[in-house]
Amino acid sequence: MANNILITGPPGCGKTTLARQIVADLDLDVSGFYTEEIRKDGKRRGFRIKFLSGSSGLLASKDYASQYRVGGYGVDVEQFDSLIEKEILNIMKSPCVIIDEIGKMELFSQQFRGLINKVLDSNQVLVATIMYKSHPFADKIKNRTDIDLIRLEKSRLQPVKEQILDLIKTYSPAQDF
Repeated sequence: MANNILITGPPGCGKTTLARQIVADLDLDVSGFYTEEIRKDGKRRGFRIKFLSGSSGLLASKDYASQYRVGGYGVDVEQFDSLIEKEILNIMKSPCVIIDEIGKMELFSQQFRGLINKVLDSNQVLVATIMYKSHPFADKIKNRTDIDLIRLEKSRLQPVKEQILDLIKTYSPAQDF
């Protein structure tokens, strides 16, 4: 039986918004993280990782020099790895994990890939946003038999949220929502 929910869709369709709404609506011990834009003078300058535990750190910035690049952003893989290492025990003991997102920047991290595989193979409920475009690691995850892959469109945010909350209840019948 599936216990992993992946949300995909083109950039700007509301994946992060949906992930945050799901966290807010769940009366359940949830761990994980979401990405947040860093803006300066109205322009996107980078991305920050915010863990639900409260810790956060830089994921990528236009001002960060790195061999790992996506578009004009330098990805701080070392900091991301450090955050994953710090949070992994908390994440692995939670019944429900939210990950926003399994994307090109995050996938530079081998620590992150390992974490994703551990959660996917566990009994935890995983709700993750995943990149829309093709990528070998992401495609392998999307093709697993133990996932429900949901394609999000901006106009369907609320019905998809309800669908996901219902799936989580199905996956976690012993949990009190």
